[in-house]
Amino acid sequence: MFKEIPKSDISVKPFKVYKEYSVNESTNVPYFGKQVTGSYFFDEDNDFTQGVSKKVLYDSIKAQFYLNPQTASVLTEGGLRENYTSTNERNLGTEFVLISIPQEEYGENIKIGSVELTTGSVTYTDDGNSNLISGSGDVVGNIFYDQGLIIWTDNVTSGSTLETFQLDYRATTTIYENEIFIPIKEGEFNISQNPSANDNGFIKYDGYITSVTGSNGELLTGSNGEVITGGFGDYHYSSSIDPTGSYLAPFITTIGLYDDNGTMVANAKLATPIKKLPDYPINFLIRLDT
Repeated sequence: MFKEIPKSDISVKPFKVYKEYSVNESTNVPYFGKQVTGSYFFDEDNDFTQGVSKKVLYDSIKAQFYLNPQTASVLTEGGLRENYTSTNERNLGTEFVLISIPQEEYGENIKIGSVELTTGSVTYTDDGNSNLISGSGDVVGNIFYDQGLIIWTDNVTSGSTLETFQLDYRATTTIYENEIFIPIKEGEFNISQNPSANDNGFIKYDGYITSVTGSNGELLTGSNGEVITGGFGDYHYSSSIDPTGSYLAPFITTIGLYDDNGTMVANAKLATPIKKLPDYPINFLIRLDT
């Protein structure tokens, strides 16, 4: 038995969930960027970091995140700023250290304000405006939440700064809660789908007891098609011609949800079977996350 669900009875509510991660230099090897002028030729030992040109990495990061404060804006520069005229938030020297987090480990973005970077015995925190700050409030680097990048810009020495570290943060994912309202009216879904309902020789169909064939092929006759109205006042009469004593009303245990092609997309199990009385409506509210 099927029932079409109108779109007005379906609502979708997005909400964000967060997962904690903790990484270090063994799982996320740091990259070093270096300002190089006057040459495009490199010495492999000194000018590459993890197989990446330090000069190319430096120029790329600078162009995307460290524009001149006089020309920077929300349209031209990545990341957040507390103040686009500030000269303290984005300071890039001649070198930096980059910790790059794979997207599968930060999801849609790093949760703003969740970053803690510990090196040695000192912990640096996230001010929520893309700044990595010390306990005294000094900016030592920047966090770019959407790209999963943490950049240390304060007094960098290649190969030694952030040689060991622990980075704690939260990844972000949006989950959608689908809420589906299913009203079942008085006259709907009142016919049992259970084959065992025939075992006693009677089955209810559209309010009537009808004749059926027994397990040995003999004809089992009902009570001449007497009407069962289904009201509580008719219980004694109806139960006398209904061997189950329950009007053969079905118990609802499962609600299947199907798409337009008839493919099941979800299956809701009720904690307790609910009897579908013929003269009472029942409303179901199904919630599922996608």
